[in-house]
Amino acid sequence: MPFLKQMVQNLLHNVEERALLGKCFECISLMAKAVGREGFRADAEVIMQAMIQATSVPNLPHSDPVKEYMMAAAERICGTMKEDFKPFIPHILPQILEKLALEPKEFNADTAKDDFEEGGELNLTMTQENGKVKVMVMYSSEMQEL
Repeated sequence: MPFLKQMVQNLLHNVEERALLGKCFECISLMAKAVGREGFRADAEVIMQAMIQATSVPNLPHSDPVKEYMMAAAERICGTMKEDFKPFIPHILPQILEKLALEPKEFNADTAKDDFEEGGELNLTMTQENGKVKVMVMYSSEMQEL
């Protein structure tokens, strides 16, 4: 655990190593599950604060890997810590609710170049409102997350 905690501190502000940071959180949560509540209690607050800090960075790209790793790790840690996880809920819950608020974007000439990542897999839906056809777009990865 000390080695992983040191890695997290070193990677926390390193934008190029976001996937590795996420993997560290995954490893930590698996260790927490293995050692149980009492064994992990001493490290829980430091780790959760690091997870919250890592996902609170402004202007993170939509595809930031730390978000997904953190959500899965937080779920495992919550299962391990039970009611001791309660202080972290106000920081984690908005990210969970954010996932549920996703909705398709309207595709038009103005949004075509700015709002969509190159190479991202999209789902298209055509709707008709007031006699006008609209093309609605949503990333496949967003649908899978929901």
